[in-house]
Amino acid sequence: MDAEKALLIDYEYCLGCSECETACMSVHDEGPEAIGIKVLGPWKTRGGSWQYDFVPIPTDWCDLCAARVVEGSRPACVRRCQYGVISFGTVDELVGMFKMKSKMMLFTPKNIERQAS
Repeated sequence: MDAEKALLIDYEYCLGCSECETACMSVHDEGPEAIGIKVLGPWKTRGGSWQYDFVPIPTDWCDLCAARVVEGSRPACVRRCQYGVISFGTVDELVGMFKMKSKMMLFTPKNIERQAS
C-alpha cells in the first residue's frame, strides 16, 4: 500500500485570491455547491477589528484530485496556487514541514478509500 497522501496549507501567505476554488471547480466540472476547497476570511476579532487572514479549507468533497494524481499530476489547487500556500505529498513528508512553523494545517481526506494509490 502506498503512503497516505495529504495537503499542507501554509495560510500565513494566503491572499484570498480563490484560485484554488476556481481550479477545483474547473477540474471536477462542478459548481460551488460541490467544491473541494473553500477560502474563508477575513473575519472580525473579539475586539471588533478585522483580521485579514485567509484560510483555504478542504471540504468533504476533496479527494486530492485522485484522477489527476494517478496520471502523475498534482491536485488542481496545488498546481494553481501562485503563492505556494498549498503543498501535496505524503503525510510523512509534510509533517516535517508542518513542524517548522505556525499557521499551517495538515489535511487528509475524510474518506481515505477515495484516494488513488
